[in-house]
Amino acid sequence: DDAIYRFKITVERNFGSRLPLIFILHSSDIERIQLRCFYRIETDLPIKYRTISAEHLDNPIASFAGVEEWREGRITNISGGGARIELSEKVSFDDFINFDVSLDKSRTHISLTAEIVNIVPVDAHRCTAHTAFVGITEINREKIVKFVFRQQIDRIRNEQSEIKAARKRRSAAYAKHE
Repeated sequence: DDAIYRFKITVERNFGSRLPLIFILHSSDIERIQLRCFYRIETDLPIKYRTISAEHLDNPIASFAGVEEWREGRITNISGGGARIELSEKVSFDDFINFDVSLDKSRTHISLTAEIVNIVPVDAHRCTAHTAFVGITEINREKIVKFVFRQQIDRIRNEQSEIKAARKRRSAAYAKHE
């Protein structure tokens, strides 16, 4: 399946035996979260980010009151639909991430907001958040898709260059032995 599912549960009963077993009730509708609408590429992009609570999503400036500095993180993969982001703090599923990123060597930054769809703890103070962009403009989505495409083309060209160089070295080695 190309999706994950999310819902809230209540632990009704915990059976303490050798085989851990819990009885749960789900207390909300099951929400299907579509995955992989866009091609995703591994990358390493530094970002500046802030977390936004759901109630401040419509007015992110209000949620930044008292926050003086952006935190630093890294995008480790990206697509037109979302990104995997290494964060320097723990977050919750109710949080959103607002961040600025530069997709190329220029100083042009794009600002994005993303919903957290999965969290993987790294240690006591850091985590990796799998995110889906929300409210992204088509212009910014197109910039990301073009970036992913350019990165893929560059990687293919580099691989082809390495293959050609290896063939050339092998041919030179055979020529010496003849």
